[in-house]
Amino acid sequence: MSRLFFHCRNERGAAGLELAMLAPLFLCILLGFSELHQYLRALSIVERTAFSIGDMVAQRPSLHDSNSPSDSSNIGVYWQAAAVSAQPLDMAENGMVVITVVNDGGVAKPKIAWQRSAPGWKSKATTQISAAKPLPAGFPFYARDNTVVVEVMYTFTPFQALALFLPKDKLPTTELYRRVYFRPRFNDLDTFE
Repeated sequence: MSRLFFHCRNERGAAGLELAMLAPLFLCILLGFSELHQYLRALSIVERTAFSIGDMVAQRPSLHDSNSPSDSSNIGVYWQAAAVSAQPLDMAENGMVVITVVNDGGVAKPKIAWQRSAPGWKSKATTQISAAKPLPAGFPFYARDNTVVVEVMYTFTPFQALALFLPKDKLPTTELYRRVYFRPRFNDLDTFE
């Protein structure tokens, strides 16, 4: 008799109960993949921006120390190019670009010839290049060498959905940072025209 009762029991609602138990897990997995995608996309944009700006600067035969984007020789063109290249990230609000040129100073020892960062951008990020050690250990640098270093920094805020419940200054952030090195292709860029 108990065997007959086992086969005839009512299972209505079991699927609903299983769904109620597993739905939060599936939702967490879905949100996790969404956040992972947002992070990897932002990291890829920061890397691409650093590479693009470094390549553009290295291709210039000369540079002018002007923040105006009216002439392609002005350093200001690269701040605008970085903001456009990094879209949809808001670099002017949460990012920073620093361009540094390292030369040998006549003694085959690397030293910073000049360094500029995007003016008027709200980020407080600063360069991680020190005057004492402007290039990493083992970097091939010889007499009369010249190297363009571009740093791109961006403050990434994960879990944007939390902005509905928390004030913006309480949201967690992580700093994305990429640095690229290029040799100038035509002329040394250790001085401005």
